[in-house]
Amino acid sequence: MPEERNESQNVAPEAEAASVPSESDENASIDLWGGYDITLAEVPEISVAEPTRAIWIIGLRDSGKTTLIASIYEQFQLGPFGGMEFAGSRTLLGLERLCHQARPESDLLEPDTERTSASAGIRFMHIRVRDREHRSGILSLLLSDVSGELFRRIRDSAEEAEVFRGIRAPSHVAALVDGAKIIDPVTRHAAFNDAVTVLERFLEQNLIPTHTPIDVLITKDDLIRSSAQAVALGEFLEQKREYLNTVFTGGRRVVLHRVAARPKSGGYRAAEGIVDRFRAWTDAKTLDSTEVWAEPRLQRGAFGERLPWRLL
Repeated sequence: MPEERNESQNVAPEAEAASVPSESDENASIDLWGGYDITLAEVPEISVAEPTRAIWIIGLRDSGKTTLIASIYEQFQLGPFGGMEFAGSRTLLGLERLCHQARPESDLLEPDTERTSASAGIRFMHIRVRDREHRSGILSLLLSDVSGELFRRIRDSAEEAEVFRGIRAPSHVAALVDGAKIIDPVTRHAAFNDAVTVLERFLEQNLIPTHTPIDVLITKDDLIRSSAQAVALGEFLEQKREYLNTVFTGGRRVVLHRVAARPKSGGYRAAEGIVDRFRAWTDAKTLDSTEVWAEPRLQRGAFGERLPWRLL
């Protein structure tokens, strides 16, 4: 009777050794997304996975940069926003942290927003969206969240803007002006001029492409409109709107808008004026060919695990 063969006898010693997990395999680490922010080193991995737009949000201290980001995320918790549905985020923990001080759980008397630390450097919050009709695919937005201290240094020296060189060029730029300072005649002109100067510093260093639209956002517009000087302030801002057209030439699109991320005065909706800006930032008609990336072999899933492209 033939001897029964053991299949394991046909395994070559080299293959048998390879099938045994090595100590290095057992100790191998898996890189996971931290969930709080996207660093400069992580931006390329986001960008190659799907069409991505970087929105540079710039402005000095208290202009409302972080509050702007938080208000967009808060609106998505209520449903679609600006014709888009929320489709995930690699920075959910960071977005939740931005919103915490505006919630009852914070025990604060008035809604507030955690300020970005000057030591944080350049970082981004990440939001994935898709249009409500699902006519297009996923679009990733990288919203810069940078301390106002860095922009103060850039205002004083164009060379300070060099830290932005080499990172993903902006699809849109939002330059914020603190509306509370616009109300005060002592700080009004300086607040507006500071924002213009920071923009000029970026342009001097050729960091903003000519085709990139630039929005100058006057924040806290609810305070301006409810002010006793509302009419005069409206005329002042109209003058500044025309002024921007004389300062920024050469085909650049620089437009002034009035917004209120978290209105404190009655009669104003949350994210007042921001919804129109968000539509512009996500408009599929303006999708640049450089935003369509080649299919990578391997990417990461929602929790940081590595997945084939087809599973994303």
